[in-house]
Amino acid sequence: MAYGGETRSSYGLFSKRPCRENKVKTQRPSRMVAALVLAGFSCLTVTPILAAERLTVRLGPVERSASVSDLEQFVKTGKLSRELEVFGPFLTQGVRQALDSRLELDSKIAEGIVEDLLSSPQGQRLLAALLLVFPEQTAEEIKMALQLAFAKANGLSLLGILKAFPGENVTVDLTATLAVASRINTSYWETQIARSIIKRELTVDGAAFKPTNLDPTALGPFSVQEETLNFSDQQRQRSLAADIYWGNNSGSRSDREAVRDNPLVVMSHGFGSDRTSLSYLARHLASHGITVVALEHPGSNKQWLDNLPFTINPSELLPPGEFADRPQDVSFVLDELAKLNRQGDNPSLPSFNTEKVVAIGHSFGGYTALALAGARPNLEELKQFCQRSLPVGRAPADWLQCAAVGDNTSRLPEMRDRRIIGIVALNPTAGKIFGNKGLQSTAVPTLFFSTTEDAWAPAVSHQLQPFLGIPEPKYLVTAFSGSHFSFTAPDSPNPFQNKSTEELEPPAAQTEPLRQLVGGIAIAFIKQQTPQAKTYAPFLTPAYAEYRSTAEIPLRLNTEIPSRLARWLEAREETIGQR
Repeated sequence: MAYGGETRSSYGLFSKRPCRENKVKTQRPSRMVAALVLAGFSCLTVTPILAAERLTVRLGPVERSASVSDLEQFVKTGKLSRELEVFGPFLTQGVRQALDSRLELDSKIAEGIVEDLLSSPQGQRLLAALLLVFPEQTAEEIKMALQLAFAKANGLSLLGILKAFPGENVTVDLTATLAVASRINTSYWETQIARSIIKRELTVDGAAFKPTNLDPTALGPFSVQEETLNFSDQQRQRSLAADIYWGNNSGSRSDREAVRDNPLVVMSHGFGSDRTSLSYLARHLASHGITVVALEHPGSNKQWLDNLPFTINPSELLPPGEFADRPQDVSFVLDELAKLNRQGDNPSLPSFNTEKVVAIGHSFGGYTALALAGARPNLEELKQFCQRSLPVGRAPADWLQCAAVGDNTSRLPEMRDRRIIGIVALNPTAGKIFGNKGLQSTAVPTLFFSTTEDAWAPAVSHQLQPFLGIPEPKYLVTAFSGSHFSFTAPDSPNPFQNKSTEELEPPAAQTEPLRQLVGGIAIAFIKQQTPQAKTYAPFLTPAYAEYRSTAEIPLRLNTEIPSRLARWLEAREETIGQR
């Protein structure tokens, strides 16, 4: 292939302005790409860009030459050419899928956002990883290839990046590719795109919020009492422990009167965690006179996870019945607490308002809360998703929910509990388990919390997309910092944390403002079910979230998805459904 002669067109870029000249065709490849990027893709006609046709593949001391079409054939069919056969043991099905795992992004959405992504810490980490994969390319050349790959209509993938490089030959380090491919989480990078859109389009004036003497993020006037109760559901053979938190009568008369109007709060922990995971929030709510019951689910807690075999398929992490047992755990405990109210055998305990209950759940507990609120799982749609979406390139919550399918697609029992009058879901696992329409059955006010650095249940697939399908009234709080576990107690069990992932978790001191925010907004949300609703309503506004924002942790609160982001989410869902 000779420059200046007949060329093979790889990517076509368009804009509304006509081309003034075609001199870029004879420039050095890297400068040619730079000219196109810096010009803002300014040609109306298709401009041919010369892409690599040959690969030099390295694996330790072994080096082989192959064509790009050989690699494309492997991705499409799984068959290895003679040149790639020597790497056969390393080119696994997982690597094949990772090479073709795509980040769908309409070119109109990409405008102005790609640069935000590449300038972020996450984008810098991606660049550093790709420098290892393509050791003879510069950082600037990789950035340009990313720009071009993003502009391609069929989405961003490792293979797409490779094809976007200029020049006749590109060197690929297979050792680095094996490491990097396993870390490419498509859902996580989708969230980084959504992050930019939300941050741009939902900015409001924080000065619009006028502070008063009332601060729901501060501790309330009640001292907190705690006691653990144990229940036994003999019919389901489930032993359930629950920590009770409540405020004593040290508050003022008006405070004590307000306690009678407060709903009961029941808390559900995430997979592999325990009932202490939201203990900080339970104590905060109790200090404001709200009684809290934090229960433990024996089929998906830390003890369950610790007792699993070392080698296990992702689909075997949970028994399918756990998706019904968790909501039933909550309903059973509410029944038992109602009995305690009637019996009055333990005068040291508070009275439990079991007819008005707000469910709060983190991660898998968010699924539990949604199911209690009337959201209906669709195992048939989930099975289809799980059959075509292998774990590689997906987030842990994506394949965790696939455990619900089991060996059949029988319907789960009715799980709605009409005593639930509102739910708070922190980083909920809500991706595909409710299908396309199951969340429309959610019958109570809903408050979602999401973090843009959540790699376990990424915001786009598990919070933003589901939020579109939830009926009003609903609220979405987005924190532009923190991780999946930033809303849980710093000392609570984290099933995914080990020495290799500790550096991915921000320090507890850095995320403390997020936990304070959860306490304040959760109280304001709960109080909407009481005569004090109007007093607390200002704390459920975009202005309040902006007021609480810092340079390190920008915040947004909205009641609907921005139209630009909603269009992308709808197009993304349609594309996924067609695969």
